[in-house]
Amino acid sequence: MAYVVAAGIAVQALYQAVVAWGPGIAEENGPLELLQVGVAVVGGLTLAAAVVVAPRGRTALAACGGALLYAAARESDLMLERLLFDDAYKYLVGAPVAAVVGLVAWRDRARWRESLRWTAHPSAGLFLCGGLQIVVVAALFDRSDLWDSVTNATQADAMKRLVEESIELSGYLVLTVGAFELFVTCRREAAAVHRAAPDVVRFPTDAAEPAVAATPRRAAV
Repeated sequence: MAYVVAAGIAVQALYQAVVAWGPGIAEENGPLELLQVGVAVVGGLTLAAAVVVAPRGRTALAACGGALLYAAARESDLMLERLLFDDAYKYLVGAPVAAVVGLVAWRDRARWRESLRWTAHPSAGLFLCGGLQIVVVAALFDRSDLWDSVTNATQADAMKRLVEESIELSGYLVLTVGAFELFVTCRREAAAVHRAAPDVVRFPTDAAEPAVAATPRRAAV
């Protein structure tokens, strides 16, 4: 129910933004694209935190988190190229993220099968829907021939970008919701493992430890 309410608020906010500022909010490096970057970064960092606390399936979590962080860099490619150099996002973000994901996969290589168990988690459906929105649906609406019925070419291009960027934003929101769900699950599983682990080290300050009476010193003769 909370997700339905949040989705309704997001749609209403987008509608009010279009009414107030027009389709121009979907321009390259515009508000919609910057919002996509922020949402994708939040989702990627949430999955990175899940990797830290997860007792299982770290490879899949790291791969999904890395994909979201790379997508955030890809959405801000023009900004990075203007500030730095061509394809800067590939080398400054893509390469480090790939290296970290590879390191996690190598350290977790003996437990790769556990990553497949995440496909049974409800978040797997959210990741599938969000990914299809970004990769398939948004790409379909980016086709110019779908907008031939609009007589004004300038208006058609603006509306095309507005629809495409809105679909991509909704996809990133769905992926981020899935990331939060996975993080909560990982925290619960880690807490359960911690509670089930036996106490190996006992400290004298524990309440269960009996107090040891001090031995009185013998008076000097």
